[in-house]
Amino acid sequence: MEPPKLYHYIKASGLVRPELLDEFLQRFESGVLLPAGIVVTNPVDRKHLQHPAQLCYRVRRSAETVEEKPLDISDSSDAFLDGESVNHDRNLTAQDNRFAEELVRSGLLNDWQTQQLLNGRTKFTLGGYRIFDAIGHGGYGHVFLGYNEYGYVALKVLPLAKTTPELTERFLHEIEIQKNFVHPNLVRYLGSGRDGNVHYMVHEFVDGGDLRELFAKEGVLPIEIVAAILSQIARGIHYLHENSIIHRDIKPANVLLSSEGKAKLTDMGLAVPFERNFKDPMVRMFEESNLLERQIDSASKATGRVAGTVDYIAPDQIRNPSEPTPAWDIYSLGCTLYQMLTGSLPYPNGDVKQKFRDRINFDPKDPRILNQAIPFDLVDLLRGMLVREPYERIVTAKEVADRLEVWSPPDGFLSHLKFV
Repeated sequence: MEPPKLYHYIKASGLVRPELLDEFLQRFESGVLLPAGIVVTNPVDRKHLQHPAQLCYRVRRSAETVEEKPLDISDSSDAFLDGESVNHDRNLTAQDNRFAEELVRSGLLNDWQTQQLLNGRTKFTLGGYRIFDAIGHGGYGHVFLGYNEYGYVALKVLPLAKTTPELTERFLHEIEIQKNFVHPNLVRYLGSGRDGNVHYMVHEFVDGGDLRELFAKEGVLPIEIVAAILSQIARGIHYLHENSIIHRDIKPANVLLSSEGKAKLTDMGLAVPFERNFKDPMVRMFEESNLLERQIDSASKATGRVAGTVDYIAPDQIRNPSEPTPAWDIYSLGCTLYQMLTGSLPYPNGDVKQKFRDRINFDPKDPRILNQAIPFDLVDLLRGMLVREPYERIVTAKEVADRLEVWSPPDGFLSHLKFV
């Protein structure tokens, strides 16, 4: 019997040891297959395949000024390591598909690997890293789980299909931002490079998923857990501000959690420097008011003039997107805190334009209406973070961190939680 074409693709890929693949083929042809999940190539594969969902966080870049999409924790089988989407004429048969299903069922390969092989791709390396899986994708990049002799990493790749001068510059800008800053509550940059025509960036792999996934799974979390997570993120934000950088995209999906109880801020794709010398707030407010309608209209059409994620963006970020200030990030962190404590966004209703108008003209609903267990001190903190005028807002992320830590459990407590 002629082996499935997929067998030859797997052999060319080097994903499976030849002797193990041949043994599996013999079992497949004879109909005597091993029980599910016990065939693995090596201990590294075993660690990954035992917990494919928990080990893989997903970096979801939202397009500028568009709403957050509903949470989708399905695998990223459409992410392509070679940087270019292709549709090979493979002439694969039902036998190939059944072979692929059995490979996944046995644990020999995972869904993403077999999908790539069925698409005719046999390259599973990037730079000096072996690639196990696609773990996220978004507006302009794919993220993969990689491994070398030093351990797991996350590799962000700029696909060839999106390698325009503008996006290449943005990707290289993100690399420059990340590599210059090191803090325990920022995802650590490990390197970058180019494999053929594909640009990639390497950073630490954080194994506990992101805060958005945790919230989708658990709902409203205990106050001490929320305080412990977001106080750490506030420390990371304060470090960026001290180095004259605004993140511009603080939201639950960009808060990663490790199995050791650490919270880390990720995704510097929209980060920009800011000037520390500002105009008098009242003068600026007058100038901004003349631009307000025009900025709302342009933002609602997703022209890219206002960068960020709609549900977490500050009103002053809408009014004057060309002059970033630390107050933007504090407001976005306030939106995240509000959502984690109440289960609702501060402005949940309407389209982009309506949400922008609401946050410019109205205060959010009192959080205690949604959750009476929120202490008044935390309500006061939220109000200070979400006040509409930036000159009335809490000034530093350090103050936010200090006030949240009052409600945080002892150090090390988060490491006992099952983030993984």
